[in-house]
Amino acid sequence: MKPKHMEMMRNLYASVSVNKIPVCFDSKEQYRDWLEQEQIAHTTAFRKNVCEDCTNEFKKMMIKSHRCVNIQIILKE
Repeated sequence: MKPKHMEMMRNLYASVSVNKIPVCFDSKEQYRDWLEQEQIAHTTAFRKNVCEDCTNEFKKMMIKSHRCVNIQIILKE
């Protein structure tokens, strides 16, 4: 990872708090892992939110367990 990206990741890690993680993640660490992978996969910019990266299967599972806050978002098949 380039130094600029490393610094950005450190800043992101520092800004992630338990109160800010999306409810569909099981832990702060899991969310940090997603942020890191998102940065690697999309080096130009982060997605607006994690829901843009969701799958239909995961979304159904999260809705069933009352952990999806964006039920109105329709995902592509």
